[in-house]
Amino acid sequence: MIIGGLLALAPVFGPLATTLHYLDDFFAERPQPMRVPDTSFFAELLALILCPFGLLIFAISLVLFIRSGRRTASLPHDLHTLIPGHVSLFLVRPSAWNDTLVNTSATCWAAILAVCFLSFGCERQVAQKEVPPFRIVATDAGFEAPDKLAAGLRHIVFENRGSGIHEGMLVKLPKGMSADDYVVAVKKGSLFPEGALDYSGPGLTSPGVTAGMWLRVDPGQYIIICWNKDHDKTTQVHSFTVEETGAADDRPPKEDVVVKLFDYRFELDRPLHKGVQVVRVETPGPTMHEVDIFRLHEGSTVEDLKRWRKEHEDGPSPAEALGGALDSHDIKRVVWLRKEFVPGRYVLHCEMPVTNTKLTHADVGMVREIAIKE
Repeated sequence: MIIGGLLALAPVFGPLATTLHYLDDFFAERPQPMRVPDTSFFAELLALILCPFGLLIFAISLVLFIRSGRRTASLPHDLHTLIPGHVSLFLVRPSAWNDTLVNTSATCWAAILAVCFLSFGCERQVAQKEVPPFRIVATDAGFEAPDKLAAGLRHIVFENRGSGIHEGMLVKLPKGMSADDYVVAVKKGSLFPEGALDYSGPGLTSPGVTAGMWLRVDPGQYIIICWNKDHDKTTQVHSFTVEETGAADDRPPKEDVVVKLFDYRFELDRPLHKGVQVVRVETPGPTMHEVDIFRLHEGSTVEDLKRWRKEHEDGPSPAEALGGALDSHDIKRVVWLRKEFVPGRYVLHCEMPVTNTKLTHADVGMVREIAIKE
């Protein structure tokens, strides 16, 4: 009975929520945001498989224990004179039998407590490896952010404290290239300095707005750069290092909407609604894309926004920039955004350059207006 109870309760003492979430993603054939599962995942999975058998063993043992107790209590005290000695050991010497039960129960409960403490210790060790969100503060002079970040799926929080619109592209530098080398290449007119890889990042964000996203980073040297207007040449970049520390992935919330970036259109698997929404962004492409989210001001139109962006934000803003997901050289990468939507008119906008032209993807139709109602 004790063993059955132990098997039934074992999943409670492991990372149950993480394991169930991972299995949900697997069966739904969604992209897996976590890396190869660690030992705690497989231990928890085994506990889940054995749990029903534990419940069955516990139930059967409990029934047999109750029935055996009733039979023993109903037998005459002098029945030992009528039955073999080895049977009377169990039926007529209750004190010895009880001592055996007590000793067995003590051993089993000691084993239960040991397993519980070990499970708690493993879960605590995993929790200690979790990292806080990587906070980026954009100003008109540059970026404020930590100098190190753990590799894996990370929660990025981007806050614009500047006077104009900013974004935060994460770029992984190749070996032998410094941040200064990258900036020199950009000032010479290169949009994609050779060997450097775009790793996405928070998109265009208006002053006073905070945007959150989840993206994966690999070990290496990185910079954060703003490509809005001429900021790539006038605003200081921020260097940081991504290290493999064994930290657990920052799991994004389950998505409410999936946005797919095609050539040259946006597709949503369901409508956006009022309130906080988690948006998973995928890029079937086949070329690189980005998505910036704008909320139009009253009386403004999509054409007003397109013209304002082409004129490098000259004049009053027709919309508020709410952040988004910048491009990635690896278009198979998935990122997640979390936004709060109030009733109004919104625009999805891609400003990636069209190869060998002065046009952007927005110029060739990659713009979509969305209305969110009460």
